[in-house]
Amino acid sequence: MIAHLVQNHEDSGDNRSTSNRKFACIICGLICSRKETLRSHFVRKHTQLYEFSCEQCGKEFKIKGDLTTHMRLNHKEPPVICDVCGKTCKNSHSLYTHQKHAHYKAKYECPVCHKRLVTKENLDQHVLTQHEKKEKSVCEECGKTFFENHDFRKHMRIHTGDKPYSCSVCARAFTTHSSLSQHLLLHTGERIYVCDVCGKSFAQKAGLICHRKIHSGSLPPLPVMHIDHILKDFMKK
Repeated sequence: MIAHLVQNHEDSGDNRSTSNRKFACIICGLICSRKETLRSHFVRKHTQLYEFSCEQCGKEFKIKGDLTTHMRLNHKEPPVICDVCGKTCKNSHSLYTHQKHAHYKAKYECPVCHKRLVTKENLDQHVLTQHEKKEKSVCEECGKTFFENHDFRKHMRIHTGDKPYSCSVCARAFTTHSSLSQHLLLHTGERIYVCDVCGKSFAQKAGLICHRKIHSGSLPPLPVMHIDHILKDFMKK
């Protein structure tokens, strides 16, 4: 289905890598770097296909990952034991995070963007296509270097003071859409960011990041949290 819903955007020039390909939503024009990201966007924003439902409360979701997040936040699971090392995890999501970073972490890490890859060949190809052959944009104000134009444009707002995203509740303005989304979580009253060590919850990701520093030892990266459905439900009220 996705092939009929996107337009391909590629950098000009026959020698450009296919990794520069972009995928655009034909309905709203959103540009995504991966088909999977565009597919999730399209289903969430432009369909009414609620294919996944919570067995405990009946709430319906368009994306399976949103159902998983809902289950973790709203319906307590019993502790789960890792079948590799025997560690007890609070729930299935904590088990997934633990196993991903403790047992199944890709061996090779990119020195530029820190993405991890399975083989040395994958790493070499990634560095070549994603970093060495890409044109760089350098900020004349502070000297910071960017490989993606949209990252460079977002960065420049720091120097220009441009804040194009405004909160519809309190009118506070932000430089990026992600900053606005994190701010809106304060208005929802939801505390979806939960510390994987002590269970303390926070309304914003920054609060959890700061809190985790009080825990000693090496901690895995925070899992990705999908908040679009929470904000959408809040804006409907």
